[in-house]
Amino acid sequence: MAIPLLSIVIPVFNSESKLERLILRIHNLCIEEKFTYEIIAINDFSSDNSWETLVSLTKVYDNLKLVNFEKKCGEQSATLCGILNSSGEYIVTIADNMKFLPEDIQILVFAIRRTNVKLIYGYNELIDKNKLVNAFANWIKKAVCGLSGISIFHSTFRIIMRESILHLSSNTPNYFFIDGLIKKEIRPHSYVNVNKPELGVKTRKHSSGQYMLIWIRHLVTSSNYGEYLTALLLLANILIVVYANILLAPMLIILAIIILFFTLKIKWIEKPAFVVKEKVNL
Repeated sequence: MAIPLLSIVIPVFNSESKLERLILRIHNLCIEEKFTYEIIAINDFSSDNSWETLVSLTKVYDNLKLVNFEKKCGEQSATLCGILNSSGEYIVTIADNMKFLPEDIQILVFAIRRTNVKLIYGYNELIDKNKLVNAFANWIKKAVCGLSGISIFHSTFRIIMRESILHLSSNTPNYFFIDGLIKKEIRPHSYVNVNKPELGVKTRKHSSGQYMLIWIRHLVTSSNYGEYLTALLLLANILIVVYANILLAPMLIILAIIILFFTLKIKWIEKPAFVVKEKVNL
């Protein structure tokens, strides 16, 4: 079987109403641009009829391939599963919520075929109406991305050269991020501006607490320095106890030990990233 130019990976969660239109638009784009392609949709234990919708669409699109998870594993795991089951020369990842337009896949393809860059992100800047919140979020993002060595313009809309993902495995550190797993293999990487979502499209929003957890996991799993920074905090607190005899220091030491333990546990203990229930056309 000939290797397709594109493997288009779609993590799916409760998007029953969007799937038919999303896949049709991807299909129409690839036909118009003469891209050979496959679509790999991974159902992340949706509670609606997403899986049934996907199965029915395989009767229309022969190159639609499906994976159904046994339990909810998260968007990162679904994306990794799609990448590992892909065969294309380039892998495109795109969300199921229409935050990025399917037609903009051609922008990514155009960019990567004309450069020696192995990873390119599609970036559209969605500004929070609250300027203070937006400024704070951008500051946190820049700090985390600077420490973890990942582009500030990273997004779920990306194109990757196949040779850059050959080292990936389904066994990963806890709470991994795709960008953290591939960043060491991909130098350089870049981004291109793409169109904003269509009017009326509702994208998933995270609470401030969820955003904080995302960035903490991003920093811990992607950074080479997470455990070293925590160990430095532990050493500083021990010095406080020895030389300053501050009552608060023992509590800080205990906290630092706990943080160090979970940092190492999250970063170094590997486990299967996903549990597959069934596959279709794979």
